[in-house]
Amino acid sequence: MRTVQVYNLSLKADERNLFEFFSKAGPLVDIRIIKDRASGRSKGFAYVEFEKKDSIVPALSLTGELLLGQAVMVKTSEAEKNVAV
Repeated sequence: MRTVQVYNLSLKADERNLFEFFSKAGPLVDIRIIKDRASGRSKGFAYVEFEKKDSIVPALSLTGELLLGQAVMVKTSEAEKNVAV
């Protein structure tokens, strides 16, 4: 419940760009940019994990903000719904 999915990323965005962009929402634990296995290039989306659940709402509010000239879309990650409680 501390992870957001980020999509519509510029293919030039790297972990440092995402760290600077999302640190406005709160302290980060991990950033994982999804890359093509064959080419190693970004697929234009990533997962950003925060230290606290409280950072999710501010992160979601960054939807539409520009990162490297492209409007970023942020939504809650559905990956964690499969984790047993």
